Amino acid sequence: MIVGSDILYERGHIELLSRFIEQHANEKCEVIVVDPGRSNHAPFSKIMVANGYKHSQFKPTYDDRFKGVVLRYQRA
Repeated sequence: MIVGSDILYERGHIELLSRFIEQHANEKCEVIVVDPGRSNHAPFSKIMVANGYKHSQFKPTYDDRFKGVVLRYQRA
């Protein structure tokens, strides 16, 4: 499992993060990224899906102040 939080600051991080995951993740894995809402998660998710991951996301409901999403990627 790879877990990251608040790591998609800049658009350039999208490619860096996806390459890091490809280099370090097992063939079967789960990746969880918490994005605070900087609008970079959609292009990142497209890359992850292209790399063979299933994608899901949800917005936590326990704190209305949090504007971001929790992103989950799985590869079997």
